[in-house]
Amino acid sequence: MKCKPIILGLLCTSILACGAKPGSDEGDDTGAGAEDADNDGYTSDVDCDDSDAATYPDADEVCDGVDNDCDDEVDEDAVDATTTYGDADGDGYGDPNAENIACEHPEGNVEDNTDCDDDKPFVNPGATEICDDLDNDCDASTNEDGLASFLPDSGNLVDLGSDLKGSAGSPVQHMVSEKGELRFCGGTYFVNLEVAHSATVVGTGAGPSDVVLDGAANGSTLKMLTDGVDFSVSNLTLTNGTGELAVLISGEELMGGGLLCHSTDENSGSVGASRATLENVIVENNSAYHGAGVLSVGCELDISDSVIRSNTSGGVAGGVGAFSASGHSFSNVSIENNSAVAAGAFYFWNLDPDGTVHAFNLDEVTVSGNESEEVAGGAILGLDTIWSGSTSTGSGVTGNIAPEG
Repeated sequence: MKCKPIILGLLCTSILACGAKPGSDEGDDTGAGAEDADNDGYTSDVDCDDSDAATYPDADEVCDGVDNDCDDEVDEDAVDATTTYGDADGDGYGDPNAENIACEHPEGNVEDNTDCDDDKPFVNPGATEICDDLDNDCDASTNEDGLASFLPDSGNLVDLGSDLKGSAGSPVQHMVSEKGELRFCGGTYFVNLEVAHSATVVGTGAGPSDVVLDGAANGSTLKMLTDGVDFSVSNLTLTNGTGELAVLISGEELMGGGLLCHSTDENSGSVGASRATLENVIVENNSAYHGAGVLSVGCELDISDSVIRSNTSGGVAGGVGAFSASGHSFSNVSIENNSAVAAGAFYFWNLDPDGTVHAFNLDEVTVSGNESEEVAGGAILGLDTIWSGSTSTGSGVTGNIAPEG
């Protein structure tokens, strides 16, 4: 059957109506939208620098002085930031607790982080260990045994290293000639020490037996021969001293094996105003003709928390002797197992030229096990003596031997 012309015309008209209209922009983007000039995937409406492909939102911040991630901050949390550490003491070693991660670092910061005390320039892994109760080299496995130092009142600590160790055959002769503190760390030191100025001699150990000053049978272990000097000794042991040749009343004898404090003008016989203080000290196994353990000529003695034992005198005072014009004070002291021809434990004689009677105070002082040919315990001449104690075993005189009285 043939299609009539009028029907065909309608059909063609219908097909033409289904097509696109001429001049339409459908499917054709000819508008003026945002661009991505640097091809970094972000158009200029969100990219803070569309001319730099490394700058766009959420980009990695790097150390270049540019706001790479478009957050209005520069170089923050940069991926190539470096780490340094504060060096407050300027010794070249940084404090591990003073970390600084940044592109630019404060002046004085260092890359090292191994300083164990950033307040002290002499404490760091490259420092030398010295006797100062500090871990100078930041190494807990090293210690200060055998080392000594001197801290003068007028200046900085002087490291004496092992200079005062000496040997039994060659003891060191050392003088303290200015005010300050001479410190001995743990160990034995063969030394004949002279204090010529008001100073302190101290052992830094846990107790007096940790630091031993050994006179090597070569004179007094410790002596003071200067008028008007106040000095102290603490927390150490004085041993193996044999005394010094000095004038005593008449004649010349070796005196003060462990400690000699001689403050009398030998020419005029006047008595100098000096003071020797011993605290937490052991004086043992010394010898001398007078005052084998401790001898004072013209010095005031103040001894506390100490032991004076096993010293041997060929004359007077195995433990302690004092020929002076001053008072003395002993507190919590044990004088034991010493020997002498006279006065096994102690001998005190007031020589004040004005006749002034001074006081000798003893509190919790035990005198025991001493021996002599006469006067086993001790003698006190011309001194007002007060001897006190809180218990019968903590203070008193007991078990001393004198065959002749």
